[in-house]
Amino acid sequence: MQGPKVNTVEHTWRMVAQMPSPVVIVMLTDTHDNYMEKCYPYFPRYSQTEIIEIGEMDEFGDGFRARVDCVSLEERHSGAIQMRKLNLHVDGHGDTTVWHLLYKKWPDYGVPRVDDYDGFFELMKLSRDLNSNPENPRIIHCSAGVGRTGTYIALETLMRDINEGAMDNPDPEANDEDDDPIFRTVNHLREQRRMMVQADSQYAFIYKVLRRQWLERHGLLDDATDNERAHKRNHTTPLSKTTFGQVRRSRRARQAPPVFDNDSSDDSTPGGASLRDTET
Repeated sequence: MQGPKVNTVEHTWRMVAQMPSPVVIVMLTDTHDNYMEKCYPYFPRYSQTEIIEIGEMDEFGDGFRARVDCVSLEERHSGAIQMRKLNLHVDGHGDTTVWHLLYKKWPDYGVPRVDDYDGFFELMKLSRDLNSNPENPRIIHCSAGVGRTGTYIALETLMRDINEGAMDNPDPEANDEDDDPIFRTVNHLREQRRMMVQADSQYAFIYKVLRRQWLERHGLLDDATDNERAHKRNHTTPLSKTTFGQVRRSRRARQAPPVFDNDSSDDSTPGGASLRDTET
């Protein structure tokens, strides 16, 4: 989804209140970057010292009142990940546990640095482990809700496919354009929300991460040096013929008419992007 703005904070928490506990939110942008606001601080940032009140203006006229407080705050990977346990209390309906994971090492229009990969992979694992109800969609957002958000969702989908063995036996004669799981997955996301995976570097990042995961799964990656040994064993990976042709096709695909066009930064409600798209 798009990062909440000051006028969509209540909309965001109303959405969360409709979900069964626990809820997992992955935030891929900091609230500010170079003094520019990227996302309104819609969540309590400090444990037991800040409470977010929801519904004070009764915008929808239904008497919905709620409050959000921070139960605990833990930093991981030298502060790259901020893991908050939040409590959402809705008057008359009880409490919902919300795990809020803020990742601070992903620049806008860019990708995580190589030396930040371990923190990024831990973020993905945390989001899965904390989501104890697999039917509950995780909420993923950045600033505009397309670049980093789309990249993250595509990676989650495709990494699951690798772990389930869907790419174990690639056909070396397959046509890249017709049999490219990354291209298909990103296009599927763009049919639901235009501009998902926004930058060429983000599109290439998906190939790089998944190729690494595939090699690691098959014992072809030297953990000490990260040197790939696939060529020494005459193995073909499903991503071994990746070129900038895929990135160019990605750029052309972004110009196709969307099925749902709700990614405008002027949206008054959060845009729709969650892992429901890939897990149901």
